Amino acid sequence: MKSNIFYAVILAIIEILVLTHCTTATPASDSTDFPHTLPAPISASNTAPSPMLAARTLLSVTPTSAITASPMSAGTVRVEISAHEEWQAAGMIVKPGQSITIQVSGGWKHSESEAAYGTGGIEGMDTNSVLPSAPVGSLIGRIGRGQPFEIGTRTVLTADRAGPLQLSMNDSIGMFEDNQGSLVVQLSLNTCGAGWSRLSTGTYAVVTDEQAEPNRVRAEPDTSAELLTQIYPGSIVRVLEGPICANGFVFWKVESKLISGGMGWTAEGDGSAYYLEPYPPQLLDTSPMRLVIVGGTYFDSGAGLMGTGFAFRATLTDGQTIDHIDIQGPPGWNSNEVYQLYPYQPPRMAQDRAIGWVFIKPVAGEYTATAEISSGQPVSTTFAIDIASQLPAPVILSVEGSPSQVKVEWSGAAEMHSFLVRLEQEPFTSVIMETLVSGEQRSLTFSGLSLKSGVEHRVVIFAFSNDLYTPGAMTSPANLSAYVSETFTP
Repeated sequence: MKSNIFYAVILAIIEILVLTHCTTATPASDSTDFPHTLPAPISASNTAPSPMLAARTLLSVTPTSAITASPMSAGTVRVEISAHEEWQAAGMIVKPGQSITIQVSGGWKHSESEAAYGTGGIEGMDTNSVLPSAPVGSLIGRIGRGQPFEIGTRTVLTADRAGPLQLSMNDSIGMFEDNQGSLVVQLSLNTCGAGWSRLSTGTYAVVTDEQAEPNRVRAEPDTSAELLTQIYPGSIVRVLEGPICANGFVFWKVESKLISGGMGWTAEGDGSAYYLEPYPPQLLDTSPMRLVIVGGTYFDSGAGLMGTGFAFRATLTDGQTIDHIDIQGPPGWNSNEVYQLYPYQPPRMAQDRAIGWVFIKPVAGEYTATAEISSGQPVSTTFAIDIASQLPAPVILSVEGSPSQVKVEWSGAAEMHSFLVRLEQEPFTSVIMETLVSGEQRSLTFSGLSLKSGVEHRVVIFAFSNDLYTPGAMTSPANLSAYVSETFTP
């Protein structure tokens, strides 16, 4: 009899445990549009959980009324991110290009002596922190095992890859145990402007010519926020964050030297009329008018890596002449401004070739080139630059000069396929004479000169990885290098 009672009690306990497990493990039916196998948002708690409990609750805890007092829309999760743990699951898997709106409440701190603060952290950085470029204590994220990125006070995040989103305080690696507090983070898939907006983060936009008035730029995405400045038709801006829908407008955070403080929020439009449009307006890379351009690095024998080089066809493939090319680089190149590249064709260069360079250090990544032509729409294409790929500088071996003649000899590597030899007055005022020669040539004599006796001159030799001397296919990269001779007096 005793044994029967014992077994009955055991069975009853097992049944209770099974029922309890089924109740707590069943996810809400359609609270999000993610698979039910994803981690559920963790609940808020009035007491700090132990490290072991916190690690467990990140995987499967049903949200409590403290966090989900009002129903959340599809694609929205809330998660509590503890200050004393590194890389916690946010309960959301993202796809490349998805825009996520972020709302945060609560506070945390990275030591007992600090007052609690929010997502922006404190003033100061730590080279030993998880993300050394972000303030200590700021909210940071990563997607899968990708590189960490700063979230801070941002309200919109755009995913650059697919994977589970993870969040963390930015603190010294392995020094999280003395941190206190937590942030409650609400993440929502952003459907603002879906099916209508034509912009995306990391690209450029231009104020449309159809605008009767300039675009207002404000401190926040709100028509009542502080007015920073106005940008006029034709103004080009770089898109940083967004979109956010407010007051009947689709707002984006943009960057430009035209804006007080460098950045602010402006409207792409009202859902009907566009105030901003993508720049360049269209890509015609596969059209009969195709633009051919390659980019590379500019290396100087004295200064090292100092600029960006370009080689391109002087005409479109349909024969139209290019006036200039607008170059948009990756973030950080040319202070995020558009650079206007004009065709340069020194003597003896192949007729279908043009070159150019600028004393702006290259940034690795994708560049967009938009050719402006005399008639028709601009034509665009993209190319990439690898800053690790550099052409060593040629070496000038000798320079012999007289008022009527200058002879120069040089050496160069096998990957140098053409040279530009230039004679200049020192200090530089103008080019006296220059010519392009093939990659096999290693000496040149400038004749018929009338140089001023007693005046200093110099020779500059540019080497190119492209064959600019012979017509034919364009190759990548368009690396160039330069060597400046010692001055000489005829």
